[in-house]
Amino acid sequence: MVWACFSNNKLGPIAFINGACNSHVYISILETKLVPFIQALQGDGIINIVFQQDNAKVHTSKLTTSCLTDSAT
Repeated sequence: MVWACFSNNKLGPIAFINGACNSHVYISILETKLVPFIQALQGDGIINIVFQQDNAKVHTSKLTTSCLTDSAT
């Protein structure tokens, strides 16, 4: 499985996932791949960033939702 992100014309990092992707794996990817990418975008002056994802179970799990909510505050 592959996880990737982008913003407008800026391509973000890619994460290759071996095996199943559970909430712990997904949160780790967000912490190690997405957060630094968002920080780099902000460093380039891009501040109106919207994070979107679909309704995959790892995206909507209690653990992931809690982690994202805690990160937003």
